[in-house]
Amino acid sequence: MKLVAFNGSPRGSNSNSNTILDWMMSGMPSSFEKYLLNQVKKQITYIDQVETASHLLFVFPLYADAMPGIVMNFFEILGQHKDKIKIKKLCLLFILDFQRVHTLIH
Repeated sequence: MKLVAFNGSPRGSNSNSNTILDWMMSGMPSSFEKYLLNQVKKQITYIDQVETASHLLFVFPLYADAMPGIVMNFFEILGQHKDKIKIKKLCLLFILDFQRVHTLIH
């Protein structure tokens, strides 16, 4: 199993999404690769990782009932390369209540 995780928070490695992602992955038996979608110029290079992954995980905050623009941008890039990408197991984790999440983790 190859798990590739994407942090879709605009705050990147300083985000609650990153904290939650690291916490979730600390209990996983297999290794995973993590990428930050706030590095917009690198998003196109993530296609190779998506192609070889068996599982994809996207973690991002939900702002006013909408995903951040950097996540939508990456989904559009994936759509442009859909001929290269086979169906994957996909999980989306939306972060809604930052204070409650912070309390649960610490």
